[in-house]
Amino acid sequence: MGDDIELSYETLFDLLRREKSREELQEIDPSLFEKAAKYIIKKQDILHTGKLSMEDMEKLSLQLRNVRKIVEDLYHRREKKIMDMALIKSRTKDSIISTRFLLPNEEDVLGRVSTILLDQFRSVIEKDLPVFSSPPGLSYGIAPRPGIQQVLAAVPAAQPVQESAAATPAKAASPREEAKEPGQSLSEPKAFKESVSFSQKKVVVRFITPTPKFVGPNLEIYGPFQEQDMISLPEPIAEILLEQRKAEKVES
Repeated sequence: MGDDIELSYETLFDLLRREKSREELQEIDPSLFEKAAKYIIKKQDILHTGKLSMEDMEKLSLQLRNVRKIVEDLYHRREKKIMDMALIKSRTKDSIISTRFLLPNEEDVLGRVSTILLDQFRSVIEKDLPVFSSPPGLSYGIAPRPGIQQVLAAVPAAQPVQESAAATPAKAASPREEAKEPGQSLSEPKAFKESVSFSQKKVVVRFITPTPKFVGPNLEIYGPFQEQDMISLPEPIAEILLEQRKAEKVES
């Protein structure tokens, strides 16, 4: 967009509506906030010329208040999403976060905030918090709370789906039937998993490169995955994997 773009209430409201209704950051003009500031200054100069009627002055004043409110709301919506991204990034080095629509200053904020959060965690938890240890011979007590790395390490890896030559997929066994074999647990992870924490459309993808564990937008853990593993994922996560060439879409 050029510097002479004519901003309008409708354009700004549409940007705000999209930012409010979608979980991911939305694409905006990198110079939008600068242009909005110039727009308000220009209209304020017209307002103070004294050449407008009282009715026109009231209309223009209301327009400027609305424009400023929309721009502020848009900024705060994006700010909250960036803080959520920084929190996820600070908790795991392997999280998949799309920075495609971050403005340059927003990307800088994301990096600095996530670094501060990670340094604080290391200082308070990893460095200062003592590790619990039971006295010799004591067979009971309060077990130490596992750190985040232990939690991540305990997450079972997905097993690849074996594709049969037949086009017709095998009928899935019920949980009761799966537990018939001795020692088999009902909680045994399936190779073809679905996350129930999302209500979005699901997309089936096949991994084309080994991918470590990562954390989704709602702090749910996925992976790790090996080459040829298949999984049904929420569409936003699937799009990031496809964009980063870690997986390919499996057409139904």
